[in-house]
Amino acid sequence: MSTTTSTRSILTHHQPKPPHSFLLGHLPLFAQTVSRFPPRTASQYIYTEIATRYSLPAIWYLDLWPFAPPQIILTSTEAAYQVTTATMYPGHAYIDKLLRAMFGPGTISGSNGATWKYLHRLMGPGLSPRVTKSRVPIIAEQALIFHNQLCRIATSANAIAELNNLLPPLLIDISSHIILGFPFGAQQGNLEMLNDLEPIMDVGQDYLSTSNPFLKMRLWWKMRGPRLRTDSVLRPIVERRYAQLWEQMENLSPKRDLNERGKGGRSILDGLLVHHVQARKGKKGGENMDRGFLNMVTAK
Repeated sequence: MSTTTSTRSILTHHQPKPPHSFLLGHLPLFAQTVSRFPPRTASQYIYTEIATRYSLPAIWYLDLWPFAPPQIILTSTEAAYQVTTATMYPGHAYIDKLLRAMFGPGTISGSNGATWKYLHRLMGPGLSPRVTKSRVPIIAEQALIFHNQLCRIATSANAIAELNNLLPPLLIDISSHIILGFPFGAQQGNLEMLNDLEPIMDVGQDYLSTSNPFLKMRLWWKMRGPRLRTDSVLRPIVERRYAQLWEQMENLSPKRDLNERGKGGRSILDGLLVHHVQARKGKKGGENMDRGFLNMVTAK
C-alpha cells in the first residue's frame, strides 16, 4: 500500500476509517486518543477506543504515516481468525524491524516462510488448547499472590497508582513460569528482569521511528545494557536446562512429555529443547547446544 500523501487519499477513499486528514492522515486523531490513556498503554486499547468512538466495523484502515506503515486494524475475533488461522498471511516487515530493534533477530513473531514454519512446529504443541488449559493452576497460583497484594492496597489513597505497579510483575511471573518452567519472583520483589525489559520495550518504538542517526545511536545505547543483562540471565538458564534434558535423552518424547513435568506440564522452553536434544543425538559435540539455536531460543 502506498504511503505517500498524494496517492494515500485516493487508495483509501472508500476504506472504512475514522475521520481522515489529507495531509496528516490519522496522526492528530491517534495522538488525541493516546493522550486520554496512561503512559505505555497497549496499542490494542487505543484501537478499540477509536473503533468504539466512531462505530467502525470489524476491519478498518489507520494511517499513521510517516511514523508507522498504513495499517488494516482488526477489532473482532472473527476477522482476526481469517488472517491468522483460516489463511495464514505473512507478517509485515515492520514487525520484524520493531522486534529486532528490541530483542535482536530471530523472534517468532517477526518470522515468515520456512523459518516461521520451523518455529511454529517446535512451539505449536506447547501452545495447544489442551496444554494451555493444563497451565491454569500456574496462572491461578500467581493470581492468588496478586489478589493478596490487591487486598493490601485496597484502602490506600494511591490504590490506582499502586495497581499499575502490581500488574507487570504478575504478567512476567506468569509468562516466565509458562515459558521457562519457573517464575522470576517479580511479585515477591525480584524486579531485575522486569526493570531491564521495560526500557527495551519503551525505547524500541522510538528507535525504529526516528531517522536522526544521533538519536538512534543514543537509543541503541540505552537498550544495549538491558539487552546484555537479560541475555546474561537467559542464556545460562537455557544451557542448564539443555544439559539436564541431554542426560535424560533416552526417556524424552516431545508429545508424551508435554504433561509430565508437574503442574502445568512441560514449559515451552522444554518443548523447544526436547526437539533439539533429539536432533543432536549421535552428533559429535551434541551434548553442547548449537550456538545458532541458542541465539534463536533466547530471542524468542
